[in-house]
Amino acid sequence: MSDRFSFRAVLLLLCLNGVAASGCADGGEGTGTVRRATSEESTATGSRPAIELVVHTTKEPIRPWKFVVLHHTATESGSVESIDAAHKQRLDSSGRPWKGIGYHFLIGNGNGMPDGSVASTFRWNEQIAGAHAGAADYNQWGVGICLVGNFEEHRPTPKQIAALERLLTELRDEFGLGKDQILRHGDLKATACPGRLFEVERVTNRIMDGKDVRTAVRERPRDVVETGYTLKFMEGAADESSKRTSPARIF
Repeated sequence: MSDRFSFRAVLLLLCLNGVAASGCADGGEGTGTVRRATSEESTATGSRPAIELVVHTTKEPIRPWKFVVLHHTATESGSVESIDAAHKQRLDSSGRPWKGIGYHFLIGNGNGMPDGSVASTFRWNEQIAGAHAGAADYNQWGVGICLVGNFEEHRPTPKQIAALERLLTELRDEFGLGKDQILRHGDLKATACPGRLFEVERVTNRIMDGKDVRTAVRERPRDVVETGYTLKFMEGAADESSKRTSPARIF
């Protein structure tokens, strides 16, 4: 797990408006910037692969994460902004409001975010605990990945699955994760999340069979010039008792 330094990078950017959604996280304030580009556009440039960029572009050194916990929003649409706003309405076990979106990554389905786009939130950017698992250790050491959609009613889109596999492959390689460290939300508490039609085992089998599902050669430049448009929005911090400001990046 080398090369854990902050890379400030962004590629082609698309600005879209969010659609209301809340998600299934278990656990509000601050301003930041949203940076967006689809996986297809960024890999097409021949630059550093988009999924690798979204994982390694962080404000703080990358922590030794031990798990991945998979979720669905249980809604038909969603974005970082809309889920961030919804999660700020929730209270933690001490009665304090959440500071923002509980997940580390969000994968769009074309309704609120581009289909197959991957968004890193302030929790990943600042390398802080999530508010999604309903279990303290898994919030502290588990990377929360949420896919937009209700997978009790339909399957994830092909682009969502492809993006998830690339993201999980990157996390697998970075943290040495095994199959038993990639969990459903329902493995940790009594919930249907991430949905009966989300074939998680098929995904984990594919990324654990030694196959590299990424579409571009890995590169790890230490310095990447940051470019692109920004869109301000409200987001919060993982420490539910403090305020933070930071950008979310979407690729």
